[in-house]
Amino acid sequence: MGSSSSKTQVVLAPEDIATYCETGKLFGALIQQIFRDLNKFKSGMDIAIHFTVAVREKVHASAWFPFAAQENQYKEPFGSSVCISVNNCVAHGRPSSDPFHSGDLISVDMGFAIPSLRFPNRFLHFDAAFTKKYKPKRKASTTLAYAPLEALQEIQRQESLFLKDITRFIADVGVKHDYSRVDTLCGHGIGYSLHEPPFIQNGIEISDLKLIPNTVVCPEPMYIRGEEGTYLDSDGWAVMTRGLSSHWETMFLVQENGLVDLLGITSQKFTGEET
Repeated sequence: MGSSSSKTQVVLAPEDIATYCETGKLFGALIQQIFRDLNKFKSGMDIAIHFTVAVREKVHASAWFPFAAQENQYKEPFGSSVCISVNNCVAHGRPSSDPFHSGDLISVDMGFAIPSLRFPNRFLHFDAAFTKKYKPKRKASTTLAYAPLEALQEIQRQESLFLKDITRFIADVGVKHDYSRVDTLCGHGIGYSLHEPPFIQNGIEISDLKLIPNTVVCPEPMYIRGEEGTYLDSDGWAVMTRGLSSHWETMFLVQENGLVDLLGITSQKFTGEET
């Protein structure tokens, strides 16, 4: 980090950008469906199984899941291609058959890969996340759940390509709502690998790095209601917080004049009212 050289950012081939645009719309529609129907799922494993089947049926028949989604088949570096993080687990929670409970704060982080049209034996990676309350009680506050989405919307609205501005927008939303940020995890570039430079901090960025057109980035705002700080769960994967936490992520295509949300997450109205 700290350099604006293209060597730190992976510029995508034109045909792969076209694939991202086309497939991103389908992935975004699937995210919308899972978000809308969250209350119909009984557990994280239900979501994981539904996602892996639906991606191949509705998004891309050749979708590849780098990490196993079945219980007891977890592989490095994360427990699953679908992470289900509940309440004070902010990221990398393993999907299980443990039942959800009314009022749980559920974060769903989903990813897959499809073949590159430009480079044989290489893949294009997709990644996204949302947080929503599960069967919330009437008039329950949803501010924490949607604060990271507010940050993503602000990132797109401001149209700055400078990393320090993007991290400032994330920080400002946290200050606005008096939430702590998760500084131990960050967003990232994405393309021919799941995690590529540049890495987008949830804390304050001081470098002058500017995003390069025809790259894709995934900011991941994360907030905590209460004491800041994280720790690893005993399973060695899940990242825990000392208060309730939330996490959203989308994929922005970098253009000369701003950022395009490939998944349409920032342009959609997400609420807690779906059944």
